[in-house]
Amino acid sequence: LSGTSMAAAHVAGAAALLLNASPTWSPAQVSAGLATNATLNVVNNAGAGSPNRLLYVRAAPPDPCSRANGANVAIPDYPGSAVSSTINVSGCARVPSTGARVEVHIIHPFRGDLLVDLVAPDGSAYRLLSPSLDSGDDVHTVFVVNLSAELPNGSWRLRVADRRAGNTGQIDGWALHL
Repeated sequence: LSGTSMAAAHVAGAAALLLNASPTWSPAQVSAGLATNATLNVVNNAGAGSPNRLLYVRAAPPDPCSRANGANVAIPDYPGSAVSSTINVSGCARVPSTGARVEVHIIHPFRGDLLVDLVAPDGSAYRLLSPSLDSGDDVHTVFVVNLSAELPNGSWRLRVADRRAGNTGQIDGWALHL
């Protein structure tokens, strides 16, 4: 029960905890967070070239105003109906920001075919992406939206529709940071 194979499992678990608390972090940010939290120079016989860091997991409660949904939702080809993925927010005690972030991940061969809206709990829709001539694939973007007129708690929906025939895709996940 020692060595890199045991350490890798522990570090992966610690990385998962960091990502749960900060779901939009990049791999580099997770790595930096692990290194920053580690205890330095306490490993005996660490070996030549070792950074001599002992893994330390600082449990941080998740922010109730930031939520993510990683479930895949199939986007049917046009003229199919729009599909939605829901995030339920509860316990958020602050007014949503004028710079709220909506992190969107959609797999689709032509992102210009897509109509993407954020729908607030009261039904207000915020257009994130309109159909265009963009022939690139996939959407991996953080949209900044003024949500300060909304109440934070309730069911938020990412609504996606394919507006041109010929292909399908999927919502690959999204996150909301009020």
